[in-house]
Amino acid sequence: MTDAVATETRSQNEFLCVDSAPKQYASLIPIWRAPAACALFLVIGFAAIFIVNQIPFLNAAFPDDDFIFSPYTGSHSIPIRLFIVTFSASFCCFCNGDLKNKTLLFADIVFTYALYCAVFDLINIIVYETLQVRYQLSFIEIVSGLLGFWVFSLKLLRRGRMPPKIEVPYKPQRTFSTIVRLVGGAVAAGLFSFWIASLDLAIVQDLRNFALLGGIGPGVFLFLPVLFLIWFVLATYDRLTMKVGDFTPPLTFVVPAHNEEYIIADTIFAMDEAACNYNGNVIILIMNNNSDDRTSEVAEAALAKCKAATGKVIDVPKPGKSNALNAGLAAAETEFFVRVDADTLIAPDSIHRAMRYFYDPKVGVVGGLPIPPGGALFDNARFLEVIVKHGYYSVALGAINGVVGVPGMLALYRTELPRQLGGFVEGMNGEDTDMSLRIGEMGYEVVVDPKVTYISEVPASYKHMREQRMRWFRSIYHISSRNGDYLDRSWLTIRGKIILPYMLVNSARRAMLTPLVMFGAIEYVTSFNSANTLEWQAILAVLIGAPAIVAVFASLINGYPKGILALPDYLVFRAIRAYLTLESLLSIIIAPDPETVARAQVVRRKRKVWIARARAGFAGAVLSVAAIFNANANDPGLLVEATMGAQRQGLIVEEDDVKASGLAVGVFADASLIYDQRLRKKDFVKVKSNLRKDIYPDRSGLDTIHYRGELQYRRQLSKKCSCWLQATMRYDQKKRDGEFLFRREAAQVKLWRRHNKQHNGFIQLGASNLDYNDARLAGFDQRRYRIDVGHQWRPADSRLRLNGVIFAEHSDADAARFDFQSLGAQLRAERQFASSATKMHVALFWRERRYEGVFSRDFPMSRSDRALRASVGLSHPVRKRLTVTGALGWEQNRSNIPIRRHQGLTFRITLSAKLPILD
Repeated sequence: MTDAVATETRSQNEFLCVDSAPKQYASLIPIWRAPAACALFLVIGFAAIFIVNQIPFLNAAFPDDDFIFSPYTGSHSIPIRLFIVTFSASFCCFCNGDLKNKTLLFADIVFTYALYCAVFDLINIIVYETLQVRYQLSFIEIVSGLLGFWVFSLKLLRRGRMPPKIEVPYKPQRTFSTIVRLVGGAVAAGLFSFWIASLDLAIVQDLRNFALLGGIGPGVFLFLPVLFLIWFVLATYDRLTMKVGDFTPPLTFVVPAHNEEYIIADTIFAMDEAACNYNGNVIILIMNNNSDDRTSEVAEAALAKCKAATGKVIDVPKPGKSNALNAGLAAAETEFFVRVDADTLIAPDSIHRAMRYFYDPKVGVVGGLPIPPGGALFDNARFLEVIVKHGYYSVALGAINGVVGVPGMLALYRTELPRQLGGFVEGMNGEDTDMSLRIGEMGYEVVVDPKVTYISEVPASYKHMREQRMRWFRSIYHISSRNGDYLDRSWLTIRGKIILPYMLVNSARRAMLTPLVMFGAIEYVTSFNSANTLEWQAILAVLIGAPAIVAVFASLINGYPKGILALPDYLVFRAIRAYLTLESLLSIIIAPDPETVARAQVVRRKRKVWIARARAGFAGAVLSVAAIFNANANDPGLLVEATMGAQRQGLIVEEDDVKASGLAVGVFADASLIYDQRLRKKDFVKVKSNLRKDIYPDRSGLDTIHYRGELQYRRQLSKKCSCWLQATMRYDQKKRDGEFLFRREAAQVKLWRRHNKQHNGFIQLGASNLDYNDARLAGFDQRRYRIDVGHQWRPADSRLRLNGVIFAEHSDADAARFDFQSLGAQLRAERQFASSATKMHVALFWRERRYEGVFSRDFPMSRSDRALRASVGLSHPVRKRLTVTGALGWEQNRSNIPIRRHQGLTFRITLSAKLPILD
């Protein structure tokens, strides 16, 4: 895409969607609100500095011109405690809430912050009285600033309306190497910074003056850059020595698209080119998410021109990116899938390079480096931003297993992991980071490789940039609230106890950056404080200092020296980004009854009723009514659901051998009752019952009724082992024109035991009764009893299943034509090869004094809905005649609707031969 075309087309993508400001947590605020807050801050800040410095009794009470309650030594550049209080006052005046909740938020921030500061000053007094040692005032101001950032973000998280906390996965990962890298890196960076600070150099003394937060000298100034440099080197070493291989299993691209007519064809062609270099089966699913332009038509035309990849367009009428992603996740049939934004152009070799990491079964998510297309207002700044964030900081955090977010523009997953976590969260910002965070806490590695590159569109106007960044900057609060257990519980997780708090503190610091510079300007211009050491260079240093050094270094170490030329744009963009962070936090709703992280654990008995939620699809209109009792993330309680609707019979595949013909449109009613109760920390019990009735009039005349009841009890035995009991009862009947076609009564008990994630086994006992009342089989009754024992495990590159069955059958008929009894046994082994995308199984039978064996193998074709199946069978009866059978089949799904188990077209050729066995 050329720069001219990029600039012209990107302007078409400026829109507000349902994800811009999730209405339950945020609202769109007028553009004047942040300037008004800054203007009020100027007034309050000027007045506060004047009062503390010029009123005699206040000046006597606070001789350091700040709210300092104990004597310290040295001087400072800015009264940071006074600044925190002043900023909180102006913020709360213009935040998104009513007067009562604004007042409560301000009081909560100021009281908590004052308490922390008082405790810190009290410790200083105790240390001085016992050891005759006083802290440096500059050090106290630095700590006070960090405490202020934390208190502000924490109170906004608690009092803002946030997503409710969920039960999150957690697997302890405290390895010795991680602890050594975390602690050792911090100690090494601290010693190096202290050594630099202790040098009697003129440049060191000059740098001491370039500070804003209480006189931050070069020691503190260098600590974080040095720490991340150490981690970056270690992470790069890990990536170079990681177990990788030429791994090309089938994978599915899931592309949510809303009004992407202008670029969707380029996106598809880029994926197709990547598929050509991948040498594996690639499927592209374009999830047309409520578009009102020609996105669907353009995408279908582009897919038809693909050389290596195949795909289709699936309509997702419900708006929202997460809805489209979850629909694509449900439709994906491969072990791996890639989520790609519709405005992302993948580099030709990126997918092949990224998939190599999945050769290691410990890897769960892989991300890369987004590159701007160039030619627009913010592209140069964005180029340097992604190099710093994704090419340097994210890579460095990989050394301590601390990567939180993989950008959703391009992210590769093991398909089973998002499904285990319930899919992508809807109705909040940051669904991509939420997913990668929880996968990482499941014990999988999250890898970011800067060599996995892709072109990702950058907003071309300030309006679009404002909408995008307000979404992004709110997400850290939504993610922290939803995954609050990582913050609140006693789990020693690096992401929850270090990275998430750091991100919250950094968000508050960035929101306060613009007012902080303004506050420093007031201090510098007014000179109310005669002892103040602030110089004008310090005000610029907070914007230019460490960010410029890190940006230059990140550009060089990633092999992008041209990024240094974008440094001026990047520094200006950082100031704009800070201002947009302030706007983003102002948009958070301060809830009348906040859903706080702490209160989310309390069992609240509420009743919610959802009525008449309509949705339309190819199968027909569906009307859903649901009532939820005792709704809570940790204690779901009782759930009652009822569904009515219509769907085409031709899209339904019955589980049983009996199928009704015709394409009549049928109506159905479905009701379910679910009770889900967590008993203790590691146990839960679940009871489910279901009733469904389908009626297909006209040509088919099929009437189906289905009852099902289920009881589950699960217990976590240890960190690596769990077991659960499942009991099921089922009744099904089918009638056509009033006559019984099929009836089944079945019951089974199943005991599962899982060890690690690779091994699980089961034992199952079942009994069923089948009653045919058909003209051809009058009164035929059959009873089956069986015991199943199975085990399955996952080696690194395949899946292996073993299953043994012992069964007994008793059959009767009125005419005694089918009067027989039999015993049988079956042993079945199945292996699925991930590397070649084929499946092979071997089955051995004993039944009716007959020995049988079957070997079959499936070969998927270039499209996911085509397959070639070959099998060879051997049968050895007592009559000394060997029967050999062979089958070759071709299966194709003619429907473009992803209905599981539907086979639209099947051809099969079977050959058999009977050979006598010689004595």
